[in-house]
Amino acid sequence: VLVLLAAGVPAVRLPSPRETQHNEALIVVAVTFLLSAALLSFSLAEPGVPYADALFEAVSGVTSTGLTTLPTLNGRSHTFIFLRAWLQWFGGLGIAVMSVALLASHRVADRQLTEGPGVEDFTTTARAYARRLLAVYAVITLAGLVLLRVFVPDTLTAAAYILSSVSTGGFAPRDGSLAALNGWEARYSVMFFSFLGAVPLILYFHAYRGEWRKVWGDLELRGLLAATAGTILLLSLIMPRQAGLTSAQTLEQTVVPAVSALTPTGFAPFDVDA
Repeated sequence: VLVLLAAGVPAVRLPSPRETQHNEALIVVAVTFLLSAALLSFSLAEPGVPYADALFEAVSGVTSTGLTTLPTLNGRSHTFIFLRAWLQWFGGLGIAVMSVALLASHRVADRQLTEGPGVEDFTTTARAYARRLLAVYAVITLAGLVLLRVFVPDTLTAAAYILSSVSTGGFAPRDGSLAALNGWEARYSVMFFSFLGAVPLILYFHAYRGEWRKVWGDLELRGLLAATAGTILLLSLIMPRQAGLTSAQTLEQTVVPAVSALTPTGFAPFDVDA
């Protein structure tokens, strides 16, 4: 933290460029992800985790990929569990902010995300977009934490699941992924906020402004809903019905994998290999 503050505080005082070329912006994005993973990998390299594995976890987290080289999370510290989920949370936010910020010079983000007349300055537009996106992202995360905390008694576990679901990263804080959560309420809550995180975040601005025709008319949202419904139907047809399961449990074994795959969080409510 001290190293980042020592580098970041003076950098904030540097004058903002009036124009930024796309190749420059791409380099900034790439270096940001590389430095984030490299710096935070040291915090993940605790006893029993070789540095190579810690670096893999950091890269997988900050890119919100969700792959892991660790055979088990048993015995890992609270710091380790929280940090890998936190990596996914701000990594997912960073991907959303910087990918659209690349379009700001074409005033795409400017037209859709700022009020009033167009802003000519690239940096001003990117910052305005980032602030609005952070606000939506934070509200969804806090709402998810409050809801999941009702069904999960451990605050750290609830926070880790929500950070990984809103970012659609899928780092579970326990072995067994979603199967480690007791009760369908908790599992459906995680999937619900995974879906909210997968919805184009600009639609929340339209909803806030009461522009519901733009929300329901969005092709990406329609496609996500249609694909989810279709996948649930296909899974219900091909999934072998297990003896002893209630109708609600059978429904969960099709809904949760479909939403998890398409969002694409990657949580699993059962042993997929089986």
